[in-house]
Amino acid sequence: MRYTPVKILLLSGLGGCLEFYDFIVFAIFASSISHTFFPDSSALAGLLQTFVIFAVGYLVRPLGGVIMGHFGDRYGRKKIFVLTVFMMGASSLLMAVMPGFAQLGVVAAVLFAVLRVIQGLSLGGEVPGGLTFVAEHFVKRPGLGCGAFFLCINLGIILGNLMHSLLNGFAVAPEYSWRIAFAIGGVLALGSYFIRKTLQETPQFLYLLEDNALQRLPLLLVYYAIVGVKH
Repeated sequence: MRYTPVKILLLSGLGGCLEFYDFIVFAIFASSISHTFFPDSSALAGLLQTFVIFAVGYLVRPLGGVIMGHFGDRYGRKKIFVLTVFMMGASSLLMAVMPGFAQLGVVAAVLFAVLRVIQGLSLGGEVPGGLTFVAEHFVKRPGLGCGAFFLCINLGIILGNLMHSLLNGFAVAPEYSWRIAFAIGGVLALGSYFIRKTLQETPQFLYLLEDNALQRLPLLLVYYAIVGVKH
């Protein structure tokens, strides 16, 4: 199925919005999450421990960008673009059903942190991968396409806050509200995964593929550019 650049932007931006929602909803529901995984700590200590796990996702984002960018240049923008939204959706769903401290003890927090790492790697690849994907479809106006994509992904923050207000409005118990938020985000992200599978690869990558001009180690090109070495 072939889409126009505008439809590609909208469908790509939808997935990016849902990914950012899944990533940021952790902070929005941090207080409720802390009671689930750090019930024996004081309110402040539990919240600080929860935000340590939250920060882990940010720390691994650059690594996700490097890894996903490398394989995106090697095997295709679309494949990685599809992979990142699947990783985010799957990890969010697992977070939604993750047993708490009462069931697994400290192991629960460790597993939750591992899922947070997966989220960080996913978003780290999503943003640069999405910008590349959109820019290579918006050949004539890449700046407009990338700006619109950024707008879409940042709408995820608004969506997360709306979800928080909605659940509070329905007086959902805190121990369930964050799980519902993650579950909804995870399901929608996985739905976006199937939509992204229908998108076509970028013209630039197909050109490089047909011309047999793909680099075996794309990361080396970045290294050479940084140190100023000709190859």
